[in-house]
Amino acid sequence: MERTERMIRGYYRNKKRLNTSLQKLEVQKERIEQIRRDIKECNISLDTTISSIDYSVDRVQGSTVISAIERELERNIDMLIRELERAIRYKITLEYRIKRKEEQLMNLEVILRGLDQEERKLLELLYKDKKTYRQIEHELHMTRSTISRRKKEILTSLAEIL
Repeated sequence: MERTERMIRGYYRNKKRLNTSLQKLEVQKERIEQIRRDIKECNISLDTTISSIDYSVDRVQGSTVISAIERELERNIDMLIRELERAIRYKITLEYRIKRKEEQLMNLEVILRGLDQEERKLLELLYKDKKTYRQIEHELHMTRSTISRRKKEILTSLAEIL
């Protein structure tokens, strides 16, 4: 029965983590779109202290054909591209974790759907919301002994299935 309780606690804990991962994934997708927009629209602020051409001194052109502004622009675009690559890698990692968590939760979720609504509600209050017996008494209009008996019955039936 303790094993079953651990599994149910783990189920609700993993379900909460899954929701957190889904929210992180949405934020990551928005971040990727923002970086892509920045690259596409060339939304980059260049350093204003870049030196310009000094006409007071005669100079012979060296080997560089690219101006300082072009180098700065290229450097900033490269940074954005690297940031985009990191963001996409993190998004793929999140998607993999979400898929793995969903697969882990699927078996127990099917079994819990077999319970009636009152039994699921009792398990949610006990293990998901972590409410005390007194809080559950008020919410479900049951006595403490009824709650304990129902909990034991549910865990016993789940232990047989698992």
